[in-house]
Amino acid sequence: MKLRLRGLCLLLALPLLGGASALQDEPDRLAAAKASAAALDWEGCARLLLEDLKRRAGDAERHELYGRALFELGRRDEAAHHLDLAIVQREAQGRADLVKALKPLLAKCDEYHDRRDRFLAKAAKLLIENAEQLFAQGHEDRALEVLVRATPLARGELAARATTLRDKLAAARSELKLDAAGPDEAGGADEGAATELEECFLDTEHYTIRAHLEPKIVQRIGVLMEDLHRFYVQVYFDGDESQVTIPKATIEIHPTQERMAASGGPAGASGYWSPGELKVVAYDTRSDGDGSGNLDWMMEVLFHEASHQFTTMLEMKNEGRQVPTWMNEGTASFFEGAVAMADGRVLWPRAAQKRLDFLVHQLTTGASDPRTPTVKQVVSFPGPGSYPAEYYTFGWGLAYFLLQYEDPGTFEYSYRDLYARYRGEALAERAQPYALFEALFTGARSPLQHANFDEFAAFWRQWILADVAPLHRTDAEARTRRMTRHQRYLDAAKVAATDRKSKVGEADLLARALGDLEYVKTRIDPVEAPDGSILLAQAEICERLKRNASAAALLDQVLSMVDEGALRLDADDKVAEKKHVDLEKRLAKLDQKNAPLRAVKARTKELQKAALPLLSDYRQKGELELRTYTYANLLATALSDVGALASTAEELRAKVKDQGKLIGIVRSSSTKSGDWKPRSTRPHAFEIADGEIKLACRGGTQARRDESVVVQGECEWICVVQGEGPIHPGSAIGLVLASHDAFGDLYLGLDELGKPAVWTLKLTGNGGTSLRRDRAFQSQAVFERGKPHEWRVRLLADGSVQAWIDGVEVARLPLSYPQGEPRRIGLYAKDSAVRLSRSVLEFQP
Repeated sequence: MKLRLRGLCLLLALPLLGGASALQDEPDRLAAAKASAAALDWEGCARLLLEDLKRRAGDAERHELYGRALFELGRRDEAAHHLDLAIVQREAQGRADLVKALKPLLAKCDEYHDRRDRFLAKAAKLLIENAEQLFAQGHEDRALEVLVRATPLARGELAARATTLRDKLAAARSELKLDAAGPDEAGGADEGAATELEECFLDTEHYTIRAHLEPKIVQRIGVLMEDLHRFYVQVYFDGDESQVTIPKATIEIHPTQERMAASGGPAGASGYWSPGELKVVAYDTRSDGDGSGNLDWMMEVLFHEASHQFTTMLEMKNEGRQVPTWMNEGTASFFEGAVAMADGRVLWPRAAQKRLDFLVHQLTTGASDPRTPTVKQVVSFPGPGSYPAEYYTFGWGLAYFLLQYEDPGTFEYSYRDLYARYRGEALAERAQPYALFEALFTGARSPLQHANFDEFAAFWRQWILADVAPLHRTDAEARTRRMTRHQRYLDAAKVAATDRKSKVGEADLLARALGDLEYVKTRIDPVEAPDGSILLAQAEICERLKRNASAAALLDQVLSMVDEGALRLDADDKVAEKKHVDLEKRLAKLDQKNAPLRAVKARTKELQKAALPLLSDYRQKGELELRTYTYANLLATALSDVGALASTAEELRAKVKDQGKLIGIVRSSSTKSGDWKPRSTRPHAFEIADGEIKLACRGGTQARRDESVVVQGECEWICVVQGEGPIHPGSAIGLVLASHDAFGDLYLGLDELGKPAVWTLKLTGNGGTSLRRDRAFQSQAVFERGKPHEWRVRLLADGSVQAWIDGVEVARLPLSYPQGEPRRIGLYAKDSAVRLSRSVLEFQP
């Protein structure tokens, strides 16, 4: 899309434009336009109304009068556009008499108007029915997406029907959901709910869950923990479920860390296992006041602490004798790397990223830090209980090696049998941890035949640095390593499928290949632009593993990419179409539940085709380019079209803008306190004085958005932002670039270092908010927060955002909103104070 700077000089020339003063002459201008019309001075009438419409969103009376003036001047394309806008507003007012009076004039301007109206109404009806069917089948997110697109087409009773369903869906959509991605996902800070959630209860096969969390999150935790339970049994009891002597453990999640401590937990802990009560205890880490907590960290804590249940069972079976500390904490830390997929299934743990990163730091620079232990000190730690914090990464690294080291030729996990034997002998014989470690894991009978412990430790160090760490980076080399290993697993799985002598089974090898693809998809490739070949490869593996729900979700994503033009299945159109049909058939067999989704897609495609004859007639007419553009643009947005409708809209939009047929609006941010609404119940200070908006929030985040401004389509915003007061660690100031109660908010600001950063926010549905920093966004620019800076932001019609500070480009960002969805803008402060001044917007036509 080409970006134009038309109107920018006007914006810069209007820094002190105020909301009321800018519009004080509107009644006189409208009256003068009416007087000109009465005198048949249509040129003067149109000129006055054009200036009026540039400064405010037009009402029915202005659009009708402007349309009549344009008709009299022979500008029928523009006249039809404004008369149609007047009719839409009159219909909303229930003024059928005025609508009836205007339609003959509109028909004179646009001979296709009746056909157009009928088709738009048909499309709106079908889309709304699609949304209702999706909602009835439990597909709330998809239903809302369809309904958002349908709303601009709906009029009268259909509009009311759409609004009612949309309100229900928006309420459901705004409830916070636990991300389906694993705990290693890059994330930022969440801020907890200001109001405590009621305790929710859930009984699963192996757990009783009591949690101050949203019910949907509790359900998801139940699914994840049940699937992870089988991995605990595999590691601790060699897969023998009959060895589980504690039928159920309790998972207790408190609303805050303070409440967890008050209930008897250790102060400052993120969670703990209580063997006397057979209870895993954690807290909702979104409530962390320093902005460092998030639900992903809570899940890592649960994965870690729940594994101690199995250590307790081992000790109960062995007269209270304890597992060596390095093995106890190392194995628990190993489970922090568990990866959750979209269907609630858990992949075998990969390296726990935080443990790995710090271990690499310790192994490369730790010699200068007296707190860094040696491998021998970690293995020799006598216990009982935990060891110093610096030991945890070493314990994790040893457990990860002994559980994950593969024989390069057979893919067999070389040390797992010895790992189990070490655990058993340590419990049965009260052996010294170090002596037993050296006896089993070194020597001629050990897998790698290391001569002594030092040789083993040196090899382990090199394996972590040269093999594990490069695989867990997010660069091109890591991607190549992952894809190469994934193919080796697939090749070995093909052999294992028919070779009974294979050391590792087909399913195990396929699961490892799936893990590599999942890492590439979620940690290396951009989430907003997935690689279709990765998705197809994952789907095929999931089908072979009989994980039909996962396979169906992946195939559905591939088909969506094809429909949206983001993926071609083949360069040859006929071959691509055949592959598309084959994927549809595979999906239909895998997942009957999602049949409504596929039916919606099919009906949408039919509407896209049905819209083309009228588009062709409009284009052949040649005289109604503005009407052709609005028709194509409305339907391209509503039907998510990437073909003729979208290309026509893009082509004609630039043309009608250059011809001056589309009118932009210039206005300033509101200076009325009542127009600026807070985004949460968090305490804060807010005032408007001398045209400046000031916001301050200590110990958390607060945002205010200007309810008087609705941004839909393209807009350019210029303002001055300045921070105030002391700069606290983790603080930030900035602008709310887009705010929506269902889809959340996007913030662009300056962090405590003055570096541009991006945050996303969702309402939790109970008066609180969830705020997360986008760690993938990086900017090298630095600005002094205490000084005023001119910000310029472009919100584009395709939902993307560009931003400059003092003329320096700092951001190009996509929005997760449907293209035509209205949104609001505002100001925010995180543990700081900020002021906004000279805020002016131009709404592009």
